[in-house]
Amino acid sequence: MSAGRRSARVCRSAAKSVALLGSAGAIVAFSFSSVASAASHNTADGSASVLASLPASLRALYVGTPDNIHASPITGMTLPPKPWKLCFEDSFEGNAWRIAVRYQMAHLASLFQKTGAVSSFKYSVSDNSPTLENSQLHAFIDQKCSAIMLTAESGTADNGTIADAYAKGIPVIAFNDYVSSPDAQVVDQPFYIWGQEMAQGIAQRLHGKGTVIMLQGIAGAGVAVEENEGAQSVWSKNPGLKIITAYGDWAPSTTSSAILQVLATHPGTINAVWTTGSESWYVVEAFLKAGRPVPYVTDSPAANTMAIIHADPKDASLLFGDATVPVPVADYAFEVTMRTLMGQGPKISPIMFPLTPWVGTDITGWYASCMGQGSEAPFPVPPQPPLTVAQMNAFFVHGTAIAPYSYTSTLPSAC
Repeated sequence: MSAGRRSARVCRSAAKSVALLGSAGAIVAFSFSSVASAASHNTADGSASVLASLPASLRALYVGTPDNIHASPITGMTLPPKPWKLCFEDSFEGNAWRIAVRYQMAHLASLFQKTGAVSSFKYSVSDNSPTLENSQLHAFIDQKCSAIMLTAESGTADNGTIADAYAKGIPVIAFNDYVSSPDAQVVDQPFYIWGQEMAQGIAQRLHGKGTVIMLQGIAGAGVAVEENEGAQSVWSKNPGLKIITAYGDWAPSTTSSAILQVLATHPGTINAVWTTGSESWYVVEAFLKAGRPVPYVTDSPAANTMAIIHADPKDASLLFGDATVPVPVADYAFEVTMRTLMGQGPKISPIMFPLTPWVGTDITGWYASCMGQGSEAPFPVPPQPPLTVAQMNAFFVHGTAIAPYSYTSTLPSAC
C-alpha cells in the first residue's frame, strides 16, 4: 500500500548521484476536488438519511466506497470519565510508515496527558496474527481501556472481540484497514476517488491521448480494487488512452521488474505511469535503467520522492498525486477517538477524510533536508490538514475543536 502501509520496503540508493527525472511536457491545471460530486452506490439501508446530515463536500467523499455506511454505533454509548486510558492495537509494525503512525499517536496522547485528560497511552502489535490480535484486544478490554484504536489484520476476525468491547462501554475506532463490525467506529479514506483523481490528472495532462502503464497493487486487495475501479471510470471516458496493465504489488522489487518488463515489450513512447503507492523512485529508476524518457508518474510521496524533486526541480511537474502519509492518518484516528470520548457523538461510520493532493512543482512545506534519495522515511508532513475544523465538526452531533489539539499547531517536523 502507499508508503508501506501493507508491506515493509527496502530502498537502495542509486549507484551514483544523478538527476532522476527527464524532460517534462506542458502541465495542465487540474482541480483534484472536482472529480467527486455525490455519493452513489454500495450503501446500506438508511445510509441516504445519514449521508444527508453531512454537507455536500463531505458526502462527495463516499463515492465508490464499499464500506457499510450507517449511523455511528458509538453515539449514545455511556462513555468512561476522565482521565482516559488510550490503547492502540496495530496489526503490523514492520515498516517506517506504520511506526510513524504510532509515534504520532504517542505524541498526540502526550499533549492530552499534560492537561490531565489522558492518563496513559498503551500499544501492542500482533505481527499479522489475527489470533494474537484478538488476545491483545481482550487484554485491553480487561485493562479497562477507555477507547481502543485499531488497525486490524482482518476485516472480520476481530468482530466478536469488538462486540465484547462495545458491550463493556469501550468504543473501538478502526482505521487504516477496514473492519466490518457494526460495533466499530470506522475512519477511512476514499480510495476509489484516489484512483480516479490520479487517472484524471493523467488524462488532463495528456489531453486524453497517449500510452499509460496502470501499475496496480496487490491483486484482489480491497483497497486495490477500489483504486482500480476509480481509475477505470476515467479510462473508459478517454478512448484515446492506451492502458497497459502491470502489477507492482506496492513493493519495490516487484515494481521495478514490472516496469522493466513492460518497457522491454513496448518499444513505443510511454506517456505516464499510474500507481497508487509510493513507487515513483522505483518507476523512475526503471525508466532510466532502460534508457527511456521518464513520463508522468503518480505517487503518494515519500522521502525519496521529495528528494528527487528537490534535486531536479525543473522536472518536478512529472510527479503528482494524492498523499496518504502517516501524520494525517494518525491525527484523524486520534481526533475521532478524543472527540468521541468527549461526548461529541459521531454521526456516521465510516468517517471519511480525503487524501491531500500535491504536485511536484510545489513542495513548499513538504520537503525537509533530512529526506534523501535512498529511503522512503521520513515521510513528508502535509502543511495543511485534508479537512478544515468546520468540516471535521460536521461529522459530529456536537462537533467542536478539541484543545490542545490543532493540526497546524501540533504538527511535528518530518525530521
